[in-house]
Amino acid sequence: MKKGLVVAISVVAIVIIVVAVALRANHKSYVNVIPASAVAVAYVDLPEIVEESGVEPAVLDTIFGEEFRLQDVGLDFTEKAYIFVSKEGIPGLLFSVDDAGKLHAFLNRMQEVGRCSLPESYRGYEWANLSDSYLVGYNSEACLIMGPSLAAAQSELRQLMLSYFDQPKVERAVNDPMFKRLKEQEGLVALIGKMELVPSFYSLFHAAGLSFDAATDDFLLTATLNTDENKLRFHAEVESADKKFEKQLKQMLSMFGHIDGDLLTVIPEDVYAWCGIHADGDELIKELRKNNTFLLFLMMANQVFDLESLIKNIDGDCSCFPLGTDFQSFVLACEVRDNQILKDASAWVERSNPDMRMKWNDSIFSVKTTSFESKFGMLDDEHMFVATGVPGQVQVDQTKWNSNRLKPFEDEIEGSLIYLWLDVQKALQADKTWMESFGTLFDPSIPEKGLAGLDVITLRMENVNNLDLTLIFEKGKSPVRQIMGN
Repeated sequence: MKKGLVVAISVVAIVIIVVAVALRANHKSYVNVIPASAVAVAYVDLPEIVEESGVEPAVLDTIFGEEFRLQDVGLDFTEKAYIFVSKEGIPGLLFSVDDAGKLHAFLNRMQEVGRCSLPESYRGYEWANLSDSYLVGYNSEACLIMGPSLAAAQSELRQLMLSYFDQPKVERAVNDPMFKRLKEQEGLVALIGKMELVPSFYSLFHAAGLSFDAATDDFLLTATLNTDENKLRFHAEVESADKKFEKQLKQMLSMFGHIDGDLLTVIPEDVYAWCGIHADGDELIKELRKNNTFLLFLMMANQVFDLESLIKNIDGDCSCFPLGTDFQSFVLACEVRDNQILKDASAWVERSNPDMRMKWNDSIFSVKTTSFESKFGMLDDEHMFVATGVPGQVQVDQTKWNSNRLKPFEDEIEGSLIYLWLDVQKALQADKTWMESFGTLFDPSIPEKGLAGLDVITLRMENVNNLDLTLIFEKGKSPVRQIMGN
């Protein structure tokens, strides 16, 4: 009887241990530190990024320096790292802890070389200061780094971090719908947050003419970063429960339709940038008239020539590209309703002000001042063009506006609301200076190295609430490997 009781107790104990371990493994308790009040939460899939990068283990092991081996840091790099922004606007970086003893020893060695303060115990957790600006707090499960903050505010920041470590279940992000949405995302990096994280986007909606009264936390921003063969794709979506916003946004964007590909060949062979849209001129002029600055410009322009009628005449695909390499002049080609729209151009010239030089020559209407020059004409029976820019830089040669540069992107362009395309290598050849700041995001020695194999950048909006930014690299190699130089 006694022996049977011992066996029963042993079995129950084993079951309890197994269940506890399983629950701990499945629950990933380190994520309990993330507060539900965070305005944004993101994860970084470290194992997937390492695999994609092709970094050799020996190189990875010395990421913190030759004297610090990665395997001795004490953090669990086989788990995702999380980043969040608190409601106070302070970023936090969260890791799973593999071995708190190793982490303590690592910070001790970091202190010896002057990179952080000596770790100290406080209310059941270990604490250290990194670079006099960031605070590290950890236990056997989670390591949280937050900052930057002034030295005088370190105590207050520690109390905030303590509240996250010890927060009750109802205050954890894991129980919040926003975090559950994050877990549904697939990508090397994924983010979900409230619009208050990027108030400039919220302001942009207002500037565009929307008059909704929704608060920033009524909007949800979702973003992911993924690879697809030689492409690195950033996808973002904005959602709102405010039906008034959705209705007004659809109304505002009613001036745009989906690109049908009518003007894909209207692009010079040597051009390195292009933008395409599909517009309804009647709706376009209504929305433009809501902008007071444009309304003033329209009133002034209509005294010279009938700009309003030219805009209202747009009915279909529009193709826009720069002339030359300095972005000081552009061409807009568009499908039109009336191919006789320029029939009154000679009359515009006759009544023009002498200070504004106008001409009607070879079926091209031109207007020139000391600050700008524009030329209007017909490409064919269905399409009009406008070339505009600084005086002397607007050279019209329609025979050169024809190539298959966009053929590889045809399937993506068709069906888009807006599509932007940039040939990075041609842009670098034309002018390295304006690409320099972008290039250094990858490597300080870029653009000399050619932006780590980056060939093309595209920006695509398929619907009013989503956006795709794609970086296209040389074929045959993972983009992450090319960025890492492997």
